Amino acid sequence: MPARVAAPSPWAAFVQRFLAASESTRMVIADPQALYSGAALDSRGIAPGDNPRLGSTRFDDWFARSGVKK
Repeated sequence: MPARVAAPSPWAAFVQRFLAASESTRMVIADPQALYSGAALDSRGIAPGDNPRLGSTRFDDWFARSGVKK
């Protein structure tokens, strides 16, 4: 059974990575027409503008501390 995610396509890869790290065999099916909080997104998705303030947390670090059980 696929995982249903109420988010536009750019989130699909992140959610799929989370499921894989959680040892879930479910797959994500992205909906390119999905809205994000009611808004249609362009090709940048929710990417920041020209001068973003970037943090140092990476997915692998976050997942290791998340408490998600495999």
